[in-house]
Amino acid sequence: MGDGGSTSGAALSSGGRVLSWFLSINVFAKSTLLPVYLLSGLLIVLLIVRLPRLDRPKGKNVGRAPQLSRWILLALLALILGGATGLLVLWLVLIVYDTFGGPLTPETWGWAIALFAALGLVIANFFRTRLWRKAIALLTVPIILVTAALGINVSFGLNPTVGAMLDISLEPSFRLPSPAALRIQKNPCGSSGKHQPICPPLAKRGLYISIPRLRGSRPDLQGSTSHRRLSQRIRQSCLFTC
Repeated sequence: MGDGGSTSGAALSSGGRVLSWFLSINVFAKSTLLPVYLLSGLLIVLLIVRLPRLDRPKGKNVGRAPQLSRWILLALLALILGGATGLLVLWLVLIVYDTFGGPLTPETWGWAIALFAALGLVIANFFRTRLWRKAIALLTVPIILVTAALGINVSFGLNPTVGAMLDISLEPSFRLPSPAALRIQKNPCGSSGKHQPICPPLAKRGLYISIPRLRGSRPDLQGSTSHRRLSQRIRQSCLFTC
């Protein structure tokens, strides 16, 4: 029982480290972007190019499969129609309905149109094709979605890691102390002492929270000019309730 528990705990710990590594991947680095871009480009080329041995029709599809030159035209037409659909969607979303409340970067327009063009090519590969090509088309969909998301994120420069893109924080959790654990003084503006706080006239019913660490847990800071100034600023801050 002990060995099984330790093995399970080690597996969970290893899984947590892998997840933490994945979420901390820098999505702005070329080492991250180039492999994804190259994989997407390779899949797109594979969906366009016909392989004579692998794409040779069998059975009832011998006379129905398009020829090589005709297939190239169909693939290009699918790319154009997909790109035009993406342009129409962007025009409706951004110009007509103003969904985002502002313009997007030219890179975002380019990535969105390229995404719709690739989806048009994927749809074209589902008709009169072999099973392996349909499987490649299905595999291409998540790859091009991730590629477009990375490209758009880089154009905005907002989320530097995978965790930030997924809105998952890697920072350790922080629990605020309960109100009972804090020493609260009522109405500090009416207190007397050497350092009389200067408060606005409206601060009649404020609360003052004393921070223990700032009041002497650091002997090297206690009594210093910066420490006194910071303490005075904290004493002068009032929480208005009126």
